[in-house]
Amino acid sequence: MKGPASRGLLPLSAAGVLLVGWTCGSTACALRSPDEIDREVAAQIEEGRALLRQGRPDDALRLFERAGHRSPSLETRMWVLRAWMDQGRSNDALDGIDSLRRSGHEGIELDYLYGMAFARRARDLVSSGVRDSSVQMNFIDATAHLESVVDTAAERFPDAYLWLARSAWSIREYELARSAAEGAVRAFPRDGVAWLALGRVAMSQFTAIHRPPIDPFAQPSDEAPSETWSTEAENHRLAGEEAFRTALDVLAIPKDEGGRTTLARAGLELGHALMWKKRFEEAADAYAISIAFDPDGTDYAQLLNIFQSPPQEGGEMARYGPHPAFLRALEAGTLAFHARAGLEDERDGTLLWWLGWARFEAERTRSAERAFLESLEKLPEAANAWHYVGLCRYAAGDYPGACKALRRGWEIDPPSIVKEMQRDLELNLAKLDWMIDQTPRERLLDRAVLSEICAETARDEVRYWNNMGLFLRDAAERMREDPAQHEHFTELCEQAFTAYRRALDLSPEDPQVLNDTAVMLHYYLERDYELAHSMYERSAQEARERLGAQDLTADDRRRFETAQTDARTNLDLLRLKMR
Repeated sequence: MKGPASRGLLPLSAAGVLLVGWTCGSTACALRSPDEIDREVAAQIEEGRALLRQGRPDDALRLFERAGHRSPSLETRMWVLRAWMDQGRSNDALDGIDSLRRSGHEGIELDYLYGMAFARRARDLVSSGVRDSSVQMNFIDATAHLESVVDTAAERFPDAYLWLARSAWSIREYELARSAAEGAVRAFPRDGVAWLALGRVAMSQFTAIHRPPIDPFAQPSDEAPSETWSTEAENHRLAGEEAFRTALDVLAIPKDEGGRTTLARAGLELGHALMWKKRFEEAADAYAISIAFDPDGTDYAQLLNIFQSPPQEGGEMARYGPHPAFLRALEAGTLAFHARAGLEDERDGTLLWWLGWARFEAERTRSAERAFLESLEKLPEAANAWHYVGLCRYAAGDYPGACKALRRGWEIDPPSIVKEMQRDLELNLAKLDWMIDQTPRERLLDRAVLSEICAETARDEVRYWNNMGLFLRDAAERMREDPAQHEHFTELCEQAFTAYRRALDLSPEDPQVLNDTAVMLHYYLERDYELAHSMYERSAQEARERLGAQDLTADDRRRFETAQTDARTNLDLLRLKMR
């Protein structure tokens, strides 16, 4: 239904107040032909409409209001309301249109105004995250009104084409949307937004044919999805590809932020259209355009998923990785953005992170490290970048530098480091194990942090918690006799005890862990002697029982013998201390 019947309740606004001054009888506000309107008023309206097309609604509104004061007709009033829409005042505009309708006005002018207002309100609802039926209702109303406009008054209201295309597309009326989008590019052949809309509609037509909606009642099939499609579908895809290329051509040198955003979107959509044909390099070049003009708005994870390559060999153990075209897109996009915006622009922080990651995956670790460090200059809280800097330095044999990088990341955000470690758990643990072994013995805190990273990553591994406790305990021992280090000594002892307790929670009967945990209470923290006494007793008993087994390895036998001896000695010394 046309008009306000399908709108629902709208808030009162200033629209009614502004229109009071325009209240008129049936003759004063009657629509007059262009010949009856003062030439100056007609010129102001035309100039205002041109300003609307340029995205300058405030300037346009001033001209329309000036024209309205000179000639308070439906024509001038209509364009004031139209300018409100471009200012984001769709509800105010709808109130004003309702006022006109109540005054007895009807016809194509109100269809145009209602259609444009409903389309904008639907767009604004979507932008604000609304997903209920009100969005669909507004698009449906907009489509009904604007279809009538383009059928009977397209030359007078050519901007209705684009909004009809968007509205019909949103409710999946693809044939109507396609016709409207083609009308929009005929009316405005140098409008990149119109070409972008045409491309999107054409690609929706393609996917509707190539991948129709799933029938929930259809019988399941074991057939793999077809990699080919009909001529009709391909024609739609080609139309989409051509429309996106034309959008890029007409927006080659965008003049404002809106143009840059449209250009970026056209590059992205062109890349998608090309990927359907697996034209990886061409798609990468299209994505690079999108990146160059909107680096901080690009969904790099989505691009990675698009470019993900299955393993070529190695069976189930082969790792998935990005297609080389993914790195191509990032490299080209980075160069183009820096050429356009300069090296100091901070919008490329995330782009540089992904560039580093893609280089790392391609085993270009030196250039990957540079990209990550450049990213950190702009995103200093991106702790996971330090993880990869560490791995790049590890690959170069710079173990002290690798440890320094991992410690920096761990200080900023431990969970993000754990998440990156777990992406390739066995390999990353092996690398850190090697780094721990290669770290000089005197750098105990470095070894402790590396052990902590491993412990938090593989939380069920006793040895990492036990090693962390050992390195912290030995670091504390070095400052025991220095009064100036007393506070730090106590802090390290508490951390060591916590690490040993974590190990003990995982292996509560292990003789070595029982003894080492008790040692922290006995010799370092000097508290809870009864608990330490109990742990020593349990350690000695467990060691004795385990040494009775016939299938012990040589390493385990030595470990249990040491634990038994140490526990008995420590128990005797503790008893003396407790007396």
